[in-house]
Amino acid sequence: MREVTQEHPKVLEEYANLKNAGEPVTSVKFHYVFDLAGPVSHGDEVELQVIAELPDGSLTDFTFPERLIFTANLWACDEQTAGFLSWITRSWKPQVVFETGTNRGRSTKAIADSLELNGSGHITTVDLADHRVEERLPRTTFVQGDLPGALDEKPLTELDGIEMAFLDGPHYEDEVTKEFEYVKARVSKRGCYVLFDDARNGSWLGVNTAVTKLPGHCILPSPRGLGVVFLEGTP
Repeated sequence: MREVTQEHPKVLEEYANLKNAGEPVTSVKFHYVFDLAGPVSHGDEVELQVIAELPDGSLTDFTFPERLIFTANLWACDEQTAGFLSWITRSWKPQVVFETGTNRGRSTKAIADSLELNGSGHITTVDLADHRVEERLPRTTFVQGDLPGALDEKPLTELDGIEMAFLDGPHYEDEVTKEFEYVKARVSKRGCYVLFDDARNGSWLGVNTAVTKLPGHCILPSPRGLGVVFLEGTP
């Protein structure tokens, strides 16, 4: 955040005297406005304009300065996909969930919070970098490892009975296929929904190639395409 200019002491004193004169603010919604000079890549610094919305719907300069600097994260799960993950977790009620590509945990949170609402189930999520999701989220085990090689190592070799998987790790065709085969070998008797992020992302054509080769696949129209395959369980 940029350096903030301090209020004049007399101004602060005046506001202190009026502190209880009106209704206190109990919640604020922040809207961020992008004003990009050109294309933005993952990891670039981005300046955002901040607009605050009070409970009565009015817009105000609640923050000062009104511009913040953020690091662009283009690998985060989009909200449509997060919403679908929440819905299918609440509906299917899986007991064992497997995820690759944790990143900062947006998709993990959608699943973990839904498992908590269900009152049962656990998610094991894998990624190269540890952003401490296990400390922040319920019913979550984080495994730090380099995919897809980590699939052949403990503790992932001991995971079994998978009822739902969200695959968003390495995005080349052979890597996606190896992750799918890992899940297929450990599918629960009940069956398993396997979801693939970026299944219609032009930057990662290997995901689409891998998904479209699978029998019974479909690709939902999320911003980057969400592939879905159901694996039948074995009696």
